[in-house]
Amino acid sequence: MENNLSAVSELYKNSFAIYKKEFWKLIGISLVPILGIFPLFAIYLIYYYFGSSLDHGFLYAVKILILILGILGVFLAIYAAILADIGMKIFLRDKNGIGQSLRNGRKIFWKYVALEILKIVFILLWSLLLIIPGLIFLVFYSFAEFVLIFENYAPRAALKRSKELVKGNWWAIAWRLVLFIIIFYLLFLILSLPASFFAADSGPYQFWQFIIKIIRFLVGPFFTVYMFLIFKDLLDIKKKT
Repeated sequence: MENNLSAVSELYKNSFAIYKKEFWKLIGISLVPILGIFPLFAIYLIYYYFGSSLDHGFLYAVKILILILGILGVFLAIYAAILADIGMKIFLRDKNGIGQSLRNGRKIFWKYVALEILKIVFILLWSLLLIIPGLIFLVFYSFAEFVLIFENYAPRAALKRSKELVKGNWWAIAWRLVLFIIIFYLLFLILSLPASFFAADSGPYQFWQFIIKIIRFLVGPFFTVYMFLIFKDLLDIKKKT
């Protein structure tokens, strides 16, 4: 153990073990935001293929309707993304199915949103002093979402609790977060190299960019598992003190 936290190699090994075991459920939850925009996409396709055949007055009404549905679609996509984030953490806590994890996530949705708003506001306020305090509290508050879900704290109390858990291991956690970013930045940098051999508007270039987007999508659940294991370490440390 380094600074009472799992060694980096052990952390990655255990993260991958959970990720591999629960892969399809984690990916299923991650797909929720994509499913959330399907209705909007369907409406766009109908307009794209049949809009030219409509008379001018009716077409104008359809455009207004699509604008309204577009705004609703944005809110639906945001709702689905937040719900998926909550659902994934609940799944790691309970190991229930996808549907049950999402249903449980709906129960604390607004509580979770309140936490995210508070977290952003406090980090921005600290950043107004200097960028360094903002970064410091970004690490301190990194586990507030897990605290809210796993320990049922109120939003403001979850921020305070996250800071208490991180205190004494700030550098160790910051290093683990920075290392994760560096590793995956280098990974995507290497993956992007083949695309440089193709013209930006060519089929092979677009296909390779699509592959990279899929890989980015697959990294998201892994990072959640990675953070979950660090959070568990912090809870164990707190119990021993």
